[in-house]
Amino acid sequence: MLETREATFSYDEEGNLIQKVESNGDMWQYEYFGNGMMSKVIRPDNTEVTFKYDSLGRRIEKCSDEKTISFVWDGNTLLHEYVSEKASTDVEGEKLVTWVYDGESFTPSAKITCEGSYSIISDYLGTPVEAYDEQGKKVWSATLDIYGRVKDLLGEQDFIPFRYQGQYEDEEIGLYYNRFRYYDLSTGTYTQIDPIGLSGGMVLYGYVKDTNTQFDPLGWITVYRALTDAQESQALNNEPITPKNSKANYSIQEHIDDGNLRTQYLSTTKKKHTAERYAQPNPKRGKMTSSTIIAIDTDKLDPNKVFDVSNGIDPQTDKSFRKPAVDYAKKDAEVLIQGEIPKSAYTIHKKGRCR
Repeated sequence: MLETREATFSYDEEGNLIQKVESNGDMWQYEYFGNGMMSKVIRPDNTEVTFKYDSLGRRIEKCSDEKTISFVWDGNTLLHEYVSEKASTDVEGEKLVTWVYDGESFTPSAKITCEGSYSIISDYLGTPVEAYDEQGKKVWSATLDIYGRVKDLLGEQDFIPFRYQGQYEDEEIGLYYNRFRYYDLSTGTYTQIDPIGLSGGMVLYGYVKDTNTQFDPLGWITVYRALTDAQESQALNNEPITPKNSKANYSIQEHIDDGNLRTQYLSTTKKKHTAERYAQPNPKRGKMTSSTIIAIDTDKLDPNKVFDVSNGIDPQTDKSFRKPAVDYAKKDAEVLIQGEIPKSAYTIHKKGRCR
């Protein structure tokens, strides 16, 4: 998107939004780290908001002139926020917030602070709509338009910063942090290309097609796998796809190092063409026909069992993989899934040739 009635947009060679000029002349500038994660936003008043991330790409700090917020994660869900107000000189300016979720989803169910605990009510999509204090008094409510913008509000907007599942509102920059990307609520699009490329759909900056029935908590959706003979039979019979040994206890490093091990992990790729390469016949290894390829919707999996290792970082150690795993993970844009893939989470992308 280059222009709307409200603004014009400029991008770098990687497809990252680097400048937005609003119709009133206000200019926003955006900078990025080498891995594509947003590092800084320069606001129209020339003040800056900066970000830091851990080795898994999770945001661990947001810093502005007003305050610094540190974040602690549990898998892909935000667990704690530590807010330090820069204008304050005492402990009152430092606050700890703990978030509680509904099962293993991205749906928040409670907020715990030093001032009290609050229950959060969400709609059928997992979008927070109301919050109540310990006495049952409503202290916050909000409704969103189709782009996720808050239109009806009771209480402070940032009291509950979560919008559509996986989105965290950054009021300072007018964007929603969506784990792997940032979402611009003024346009209903992301500020960066989908990390999995065209695998996520033809609209590289697009959010989901229907916000009434869909959400995208991680900012990317689909990965691919070329199936083994046994897994192909499972797919064709509409059964869960299982790893070689669901009860195994291998490390991620061991799994990537040796493809012959019977591990609890399933290797997938962000790149469709990589799955197609693995699906091709390989007579030297006794593989005479092509394999079936499945497309997997990672948003339908337990986020704590999905590991993006495409950056070469071991999520179990937060350190770089040793060779050869680091090379394999990067080359194949690898994403690991621990345990089985339920039948509701995959579709057959391309059938292999009959054996």
